[in-house]
Amino acid sequence: MKLFHARTNVKAPANALIYPPGKIYDAVHGYAVAASLQAEALPQNLIARCQDGLSKSDLSRLDYLHSFGGIPVFSNRFLDAMGELGGEIEYRKTQVLMGGEQFEFNIGRILNRVALIDYEKSGIGSGNFLAGTYFLRDLAPGFLIARERNPLCQSVFAVTEDFVNLAGKHRLDILFKEVAYA
Repeated sequence: MKLFHARTNVKAPANALIYPPGKIYDAVHGYAVAASLQAEALPQNLIARCQDGLSKSDLSRLDYLHSFGGIPVFSNRFLDAMGELGGEIEYRKTQVLMGGEQFEFNIGRILNRVALIDYEKSGIGSGNFLAGTYFLRDLAPGFLIARERNPLCQSVFAVTEDFVNLAGKHRLDILFKEVAYA
């Protein structure tokens, strides 16, 4: 099974969303990544700001944005086209602020937790973090999107080739890069 990273499809390196540090970021991360909070526990008005590498025209066309800490953010087009991916993902509305204008997006909570990473080859836990993140090759099929199960690297998620093909079928503006394997 081939796995891919989802990327924001812009050339500028500074292209992440930034949630305010502290309680807001902790709540968003707790919901989307750690799965320690339910949607009801999130503040009502979630607003993220953009780094300088994103423009208003980017926000109008992009279907995937990333935030620090592995928080995936999807457009309404993505939500309409892909839905909940057969129960593999849940969403919570968020606003993205750019130049005084707000754009509506959706924080994604990936429900599948799978052992994706080869920790030995990646050097995780041995102090050799510069080795890079290497993914396992022989994963059981049956998912489109999954987050790493181990809390040590739970900010990591990947999508399958079927997910990439489905996004292409719907002409969603998401960049995909195949992961490195052990």
